[in-house]
Amino acid sequence: MIILNKIKKEFADKLLFEDVNLTIYDGEKVGVIGSNGSGKSTFMNIISGDIKPDFGNVQIDGKIDYVKQASENLISNDFVEEKYKFQKISKDIGLNKDIQNLKNNYVTLSGGEKTKLAISQCLSKDNECILLDEPTNNLDYKSIEWLIEKINSFNGTVIVISHDRYFLNKTVNKIIEIENGKLNEYYGDYDAYEMQKKEALLTQKRKYDNEQLLNRKIEKQIEGLKELTRKLEKSSKKDGSTDKRIAGYKDSVQAKVKKIARAKGAKITRLEKLKENRTDKPFEKKDIFYNLVGQEVSSKLLIKFDGVSKSFDKNLLFENVNLIIENHDKVALVGDNGTGKTTLLKMIMGEESCQGSIWKSSALNMAYLTQDIYDLKEDMTVIEFADRGSKYKTQFLTNLSNMGITRQLFSRKISTLSLGERMKIKLNEVILGDFNLLILDEPTNHMDIENKKFLEDVLKNYKGSLIIVSHDRALIKNVCNKIITIENKTLSKDYL
Repeated sequence: MIILNKIKKEFADKLLFEDVNLTIYDGEKVGVIGSNGSGKSTFMNIISGDIKPDFGNVQIDGKIDYVKQASENLISNDFVEEKYKFQKISKDIGLNKDIQNLKNNYVTLSGGEKTKLAISQCLSKDNECILLDEPTNNLDYKSIEWLIEKINSFNGTVIVISHDRYFLNKTVNKIIEIENGKLNEYYGDYDAYEMQKKEALLTQKRKYDNEQLLNRKIEKQIEGLKELTRKLEKSSKKDGSTDKRIAGYKDSVQAKVKKIARAKGAKITRLEKLKENRTDKPFEKKDIFYNLVGQEVSSKLLIKFDGVSKSFDKNLLFENVNLIIENHDKVALVGDNGTGKTTLLKMIMGEESCQGSIWKSSALNMAYLTQDIYDLKEDMTVIEFADRGSKYKTQFLTNLSNMGITRQLFSRKISTLSLGERMKIKLNEVILGDFNLLILDEPTNHMDIENKKFLEDVLKNYKGSLIIVSHDRALIKNVCNKIITIENKTLSKDYL
């Protein structure tokens, strides 16, 4: 059991959450969601003990282990007792290298291999609870399915940060959402959360609208009472004789004024009480501008592979590939880790050589979004990055703000931003461009669910062509019309 008692945490002068009281019971499978920068990883670090809360305490029964994101995991030296178990798990997940090989070549491992290594280390130990931070990032379909099976068969507690809706639906029975400094619990998988969240927002909106209507009604009544008071007081001050009738009239007016004042005071008290217990205004999505119109390509054929072969480090990736990509194709490129998906994209971009030939239409204007979130100029601030001469500078910054990167972060260096925030900067550059072919390599890695949905909408409405490497099944299902699979050193194309 894990008990969080009155937890409060600030980071870089930003309040992440406070007064958090939460119990996670033995055997629960919990998904943690929230926008980038909301404090999900900090929440996990507090549970793991890597970070201390500013206030409150955490109680944990049992042994716990934490698999961080691939770039943060380090190889452990405590494999001696679990060596056999580790070797079996790592082989099952598709990491076909022995321990010493992994240790000696750790810095050269891909993101997927580092993630598999960290998961293998964790599952080879006897833990009562495991914490996973974006475990499906960089994993291929087979590895994700294997991990789903392992989580479902694990008798202990699992807490997982994930923006993969398919993965959450297959693994968790509770969702913890971190939003506006609060932790909200929803029972069920991600689809159940979405339904409950939608109903809660509708209820909140109705309550908010009714309160606003009542507030305006009371304010109007108060203003009417004030106006009536002003008229009566003005009438009572008219010059006149000392006739008893006039004096009696004035007394009557004063009595009415006092009665109206009491009524007005009661209305004001009621209004203040309503405002004190007011319902927060429901969150409204802000528009994100994208250009992405691109010059129309007149020819039907965009790219043609003719007898293409590629080896990498003496390892044959694929051989004698003949393939065409047509205008307006939206193609998902899938395959196991290490089969050459990113290499294929680089070949199309001309960044990698190959045997055979790759023909490309001269009308193509291509954008290439790499999955490497560290290729941005880290010593630049966000505002400096936007101020590099782009005609869309204002729109660039507005988009970032609407994508959840607060304006307070604009003066911070890119090196201090989260992985998801960096990916938003990279994506923002692409969507403001004027391209007719987008080549995207894992664009939703580290991105929160709301921005994934935005990207889906952009790509669905995009009039150009698309080649995308992604493990996100929901994205592929909602956007793509064709799928190219790299398997057994060849490429096959099917319709979706």
